[in-house]
Amino acid sequence: MTVPMIYRWDDADAPILAGQTDSFCALLQSCLVDGYTNRDGAGWTVAYRNQAGGEISLRTAGANARYYAVAHNTSTNTQKSATVTLYETMSAVNVGINGTPVEYVYLSSTTSALGRPWMIIADAYGAYIFVANSATTLTSQQFWDFFGYFGEGIPALAGDNYFQVLGLGLSASVGSQCGMIGGVNAPSASSRMDVLRNGLGVVGAAMCQCLGAGQPSPVSGAAGLVGSPYPWNGNQTIIGRLAVSDDTAYSFRGWLPGLYYPCHNSPFENFTQIEEGGKTLMAQKVKISTSNGQVLIDISAGFRP
Repeated sequence: MTVPMIYRWDDADAPILAGQTDSFCALLQSCLVDGYTNRDGAGWTVAYRNQAGGEISLRTAGANARYYAVAHNTSTNTQKSATVTLYETMSAVNVGINGTPVEYVYLSSTTSALGRPWMIIADAYGAYIFVANSATTLTSQQFWDFFGYFGEGIPALAGDNYFQVLGLGLSASVGSQCGMIGGVNAPSASSRMDVLRNGLGVVGAAMCQCLGAGQPSPVSGAAGLVGSPYPWNGNQTIIGRLAVSDDTAYSFRGWLPGLYYPCHNSPFENFTQIEEGGKTLMAQKVKISTSNGQVLIDISAGFRP
């Protein structure tokens, strides 16, 4: 059982995220590896580093540890975005074997030292990233422009050793996006996460997707937690758990750690904590594709069973 670490832009001594070379790399190293005031690192390690060139390769922990190669420099959207690629193994900061297609994190709408609100929720095996790339602060009702996940999933079947995913942005220049969550029955080039191998273990990157957001309320008890008070009208909120498909239609691979969603129109303010079923879920308003939505992250020991 894993309780995740929570890192925020407004923590004491938190790193600044801006549209400048290496800013995102330094932020990830501070949060996932080194830690900062009153915050320990999440348990990742730095495999390779090129600070001057805005590059870092990070390795997750555990028996299925893999590598995430990150670049934040002038080569992508004039420093306003970063690239991330997932590899099975690496031999240098930008050299890996059996990698996924590159994905993107849109960090700032400007190329300047102006800091942007951000949050990372992480353990030693994976991390959720939230960015408000056009703001300098975040209100309780404001939607995060960017939301994604990179790290190890929770497989439904034992022996699935390649369920490492990259669920970030699919465009370097689209400021509001979340390609990892969709309401269709199979991933596609425009709505997907990338994964090292499919559920059968075939060598080579494959696609998968979180399914469930925007769908009708799940059957009581079938997809997640039920019974949290609905804050606007006194009724109940039904909370579903987002499943992850494999690379074919109507398939099922597992879940992402601690990821739920309310089957309603963003009923909770940002950072609201809901206690239900022995879990503590923290609400965040996020932009999913072209729509506004909401996710709930389990920040208690049930984050990664």
